[in-house]
Amino acid sequence: MANRNCELCSGQASLYCPSDNAFLCYTCDSKVHCANFLVARHVRSLICPNCRKTDGKRFSGAGVPSPSTLFCRDCSPPKISSGEAADVVDDDDDSLSSSSSCISSTGDAAEDAAEMTSSSISKRAKMADVRRRERNSRSTVVVDLKVEGILVNWCKKMGVVEERDYGKVVNMAVELLSGCLDGITVWPFRVSLAASFWVAIRVCGSRSLSSAASTCQDLRRLEQISGVPAKLILATEAKLARVIKRRRSREDHEEGWAEC
Repeated sequence: MANRNCELCSGQASLYCPSDNAFLCYTCDSKVHCANFLVARHVRSLICPNCRKTDGKRFSGAGVPSPSTLFCRDCSPPKISSGEAADVVDDDDDSLSSSSSCISSTGDAAEDAAEMTSSSISKRAKMADVRRRERNSRSTVVVDLKVEGILVNWCKKMGVVEERDYGKVVNMAVELLSGCLDGITVWPFRVSLAASFWVAIRVCGSRSLSSAASTCQDLRRLEQISGVPAKLILATEAKLARVIKRRRSREDHEEGWAEC
């Protein structure tokens, strides 16, 4: 066979594809026959890189055939007999043993490095977790202080709580707010805050909300101060009462099991 060049890049051809009627090098063959599974099924004939002949060796699929199949029968290197192979192995024992010791020491070093890396990563993760918790605790304190400031301001504006009772009202409202946020996720924060404050001033307020008229009046006052509609405050109050009831029931149940 005459020396043929690749149809695409004009380099030395390494195979012939009858389906495409084209001589190709391995690089161009990979580009052409890796396009899709249909063209990858084309059966190609190998060209011996030594004598430039084909002896019927064929392959299909994407990728380059193994090096042992590239040469024709006449140009293939002779196989090494078992005795010759044994001699080669014996001659290389020393180099292999030295290489093994080198590889072993390298492996030990790699393991030590991996352990050090794992340890450092673990330490960094723990430190990051501690810093995240500290940030969360600081942000929680800031949020609590802001909420308490809002509640104290509402107490002053409502005028139904004595100044000495501000602390009791604020503490109860914050506790109720926690239960409100845990059990009721559909209401906005300000609605939950207003409902919690409303329950707290009714329970802890030194000035009794005796009559229905005064209760309605105070509710309207809270609506103006908080910006939350009175209907929403009452609806959230009812839901909050159910949440507190379920929580108390669960706590009583857990205490009963603990006593058993």
